[in-house]
Amino acid sequence: MSGVHIPRCVGWRATSYCQLLGARQPAKDRSCDALVRGEAGYCLCEGGVTVARVGCGPHKFRCCDKCAELATDSSAAVKLPQPLTCTAAAANVSAPATAPSAVAAPIRAGNYSTADVWGIVDSILMKHGLGEVSLPGTRTHRSDWVMEGLRLPRRTVEQLAGAVADVLADVPPYPPGAFSGRGVVMVGGGLHYLIPAWASLNVLRKSGCRLPVEVWFPVGEQPSRPAAAALEGLGGVAVRSLDVADLQQRGFALKSAALLLSSFQEVLFLDSDNLAVRDPSALFETPQYAATGALFWRDFWDRSSVPEIHEILRFPKERVPKVTFESGQMLIDKARHWRGLLLAVYMNVYGKTFAELLSCYLGKGDKETFAYGMLAAGEPLWVSPQPPASAGVAQVLCEPGRAASCRRQFMGNTMVQPGPDGLPLFFHANYEKWDLALPASFDAYQRRWQVLAGVGPGPGTRLQDVVGGVFLNASYGIGYDVERHVFEVLASLRCAPWFASYYQLRLALDDPPLPGLDGFHPLPNYISFRPFYRLGWPGAYTGGALFQPGLGDRLVHAYYRHLRWRLKPLERRLGLKKK
Repeated sequence: MSGVHIPRCVGWRATSYCQLLGARQPAKDRSCDALVRGEAGYCLCEGGVTVARVGCGPHKFRCCDKCAELATDSSAAVKLPQPLTCTAAAANVSAPATAPSAVAAPIRAGNYSTADVWGIVDSILMKHGLGEVSLPGTRTHRSDWVMEGLRLPRRTVEQLAGAVADVLADVPPYPPGAFSGRGVVMVGGGLHYLIPAWASLNVLRKSGCRLPVEVWFPVGEQPSRPAAAALEGLGGVAVRSLDVADLQQRGFALKSAALLLSSFQEVLFLDSDNLAVRDPSALFETPQYAATGALFWRDFWDRSSVPEIHEILRFPKERVPKVTFESGQMLIDKARHWRGLLLAVYMNVYGKTFAELLSCYLGKGDKETFAYGMLAAGEPLWVSPQPPASAGVAQVLCEPGRAASCRRQFMGNTMVQPGPDGLPLFFHANYEKWDLALPASFDAYQRRWQVLAGVGPGPGTRLQDVVGGVFLNASYGIGYDVERHVFEVLASLRCAPWFASYYQLRLALDDPPLPGLDGFHPLPNYISFRPFYRLGWPGAYTGGALFQPGLGDRLVHAYYRHLRWRLKPLERRLGLKKK
């Protein structure tokens, strides 16, 4: 071995979620001499060279030994990628951040100001304030009074039902001329919302969508003038402020307020982290929209509203949906759903109460209020018959140190919603948003969409690879590599002339700083359906490509779904603390 250079070991670099090359977890880094027992991460050697890149498993080694092995066999060595610099971005990014070929129609304002429209809401709130409502408790993953068999007091049911009836009786007629045309509405925010919104708007224009867009910002989170100008430069985009009287600038009410206050009569609402990979304008021309004026999509989970919800909202029990809703995209004609929309706004203003009534802890928030508001108003709506699919990665995952636990698992990080034609339309990155911790080259970028699970026309589900964008291009006619395009527009955002000053402004307003690239470009965190199923939460995710429960899973699910919840009140009385 004389004269052979032995690479110096720098140390063990831990990563999260047991994934191969997941997000960095510096608190679990180890020295070169420490024994690595089953954890996920990699050994870092001198010169930015890595070896022993592993997810959780039965392995056991020391990084000093792994780096030393490179002296005789360097085939396993991989260098860490360089982080994005604006020089690198200019050299590697081929697509501009904007899509000038897709110029939207001009923004058309209605005859009412935002103050006029919000005044209608204020009038209802002044007359029909909800007051204090007595609920059995807050629904969490550990304590859920609905699952435990408790019921609302009759006086609470009557109080809520009376308030809902009074609101619906007092809703004024739809104001002609207040709104006009069709458009897209989005709620923006500070730094961590502007980044995914930038990606979403660029992909929307790339899809060929020419609809005008309004991006509504809460007070205190409005973009700087140069940032607003950049958004407007995408074509047909207007930056609006949610600066209206008595509107809480955080919480459940923002989405419903933006939808109501927008200048459009017919609205496609998009969450800022939702990508429309095909032109969604065609949704307005579908028979489903023509018949109902409201299109909704399902969430993964089954209904978890309180048993008395039909009494509170005063519609037939058989009309209570068996599913939950996902409000990352909604199509609503305000003229046909004026009463239901105003009731949804009311429920969101009192969101701390109605969120407990409409959902368990899984997705608690505004997402049920829109469909339930329309049901209470007796208005028609269409709900996608297909459950959501998921895009993510598939890896062999193990528990640390346990070879027997290893199994190939699908790890979804993006909810995929189909259009009425059954083909993928919306990719909602709601589990972990886009960020700017990018490598210098797309070659070092780890795709978050490597596997598409549970998507396809008809009732069947299937699992398909999407590495390199081939599946998206060949099968669904999207026509370009969506993830590469997102990488390019985010790199262009990071290097935009106005971004540095905008970033400093947001830091001064207490936005958390952006993480830099630490090691490899990481895979995002993911949702694993098996733990939710075993804890008793049913949904449309079972039985297809997303999750196939075994016999043991079904037995555990049945126990947690029924007996386990009934035992929780007894445990609390006895002072026991069990999961």
